[in-house]
Amino acid sequence: MEKIIKHYAYGYCEEFRLTKDQAHKPELILTFETIRKYLKSGMKILELGAGTGAYSIQLAKDGYDVTAVELVKHNLDILKSRINPNMRITPILGTATNLKMLGDKQFDIVLSLGPMYHLKKNDRLKSLKESIRVCKRNGIIIFAFVSNYSCVGEYFKNNIRAILNDKIINKNDFHFVDNVFTFVTIAEIEDLFKQVKLQKVELLSPDGISRLLKDEINKFNEKEFELWLDYLRKTANDTSLVGYGGHVLYVAKK
Repeated sequence: MEKIIKHYAYGYCEEFRLTKDQAHKPELILTFETIRKYLKSGMKILELGAGTGAYSIQLAKDGYDVTAVELVKHNLDILKSRINPNMRITPILGTATNLKMLGDKQFDIVLSLGPMYHLKKNDRLKSLKESIRVCKRNGIIIFAFVSNYSCVGEYFKNNIRAILNDKIINKNDFHFVDNVFTFVTIAEIEDLFKQVKLQKVELLSPDGISRLLKDEINKFNEKEFELWLDYLRKTANDTSLVGYGGHVLYVAKK
């Protein structure tokens, strides 16, 4: 946990990650489109790993009652600074693996769009079980993961020497060696959800190979970028492509 806190508090700037260029925007745009498919008026929403509020703040602006849990105080302080008086949003400093401050069956939708980027195997299951506990019956749970093979593709494109020295990627199975981030395959995601009682709704990649093509995408004009988004929408659920996406969303119903 300490490594994660240091990463965001003193290193990486989370505040502009999803909007800093065109190559990063599809993740935000298509994730929001996925969330909105399941929204109904009056819903209570929990976001775990809320970061600086990219999702929670907008959902609160849209009139939803939002609880935003974030591990990193630096990020949570930025989120708090973006809250205005007419929003119904409760910011909480805490971890996705222990939601003891929240009661059972409180939320219609649980979003976990960041914690699985960092949690190891046992903690992923803890977080999943806690999310299920606080979710209402028939509620929706949406988890985001960082795809292993998309990132391997980036290294082949930009830093093949890192693969050759075995310090970052294990050449036996082309799986990343764990660092502050945790990279998973589709099989590992499916295995995680087999351990709990949830109904799978959909599995998709909101950004596809946008990271791999970032130099090209950042040169797109508005019309070209909209065409790219349309391509991502039409291929997001394609089972032959999901594993190559930079991020993967698993949507389940309790």
